Amino acid sequence: HVEEGQTVRGRIDWPRRYDHMQQHSGQHLLSQVFYRLFGYETVSVHFGDEESTLDLDAPVVDAAQIAAAEQEANRLAYAALPIRTYMVAEADLAAVPLRRPPKVRGLVRIVEIAEYDYSASGGKHVHTTAEIAPVKIVRQERRRGQTRLTFLCGLRACADYGEKHRLLVEAANLFSNEIAAVPGLIGRALDQTRDLQRQVDALSEQLIAYEVRE
Repeated sequence: HVEEGQTVRGRIDWPRRYDHMQQHSGQHLLSQVFYRLFGYETVSVHFGDEESTLDLDAPVVDAAQIAAAEQEANRLAYAALPIRTYMVAEADLAAVPLRRPPKVRGLVRIVEIAEYDYSASGGKHVHTTAEIAPVKIVRQERRRGQTRLTFLCGLRACADYGEKHRLLVEAANLFSNEIAAVPGLIGRALDQTRDLQRQVDALSEQLIAYEVRE
């Protein structure tokens, strides 16, 4: 409990803050990329502690489009485009090519990615797009005529790559083979399992018939 007039000290959880800055700036970049490449508008976003999502006004986004958008987002990220913030009066907003109209009145805070994206935003952002990299879209799902994309930026994407690499190495070690061979080996093992299950089913039917006769 804090009393009125009491002096308190606070400290920002910088790793958590910086992580959220990377995701927020990455979402601005991804949203503009999807709009410029395919005309898809971002209708809503959510920032979670482990994953973030953006919803596009598109019933279907195919794998080729996701790959193209991801490649373009990373190209722009590694170009280290400056990200700057400034205030614009409501009367002057017409001169700013905003991706979406602001939800506030009066002075509006603009976050600009080097003449590429202009968004009204009150959040914290990184200084250049280089701090967003790498950008990775990890999942998509259809939701009420829209497409929800789950994405990771910066250190989250690096951690995700590290974990998935570890799991692939473990899988490869189970087969005593190289990582690249894992999908084929798993497919072969599944085919063998299905064949064996069919044999077990057939033998079970024969055994039941034999027991009935006895």
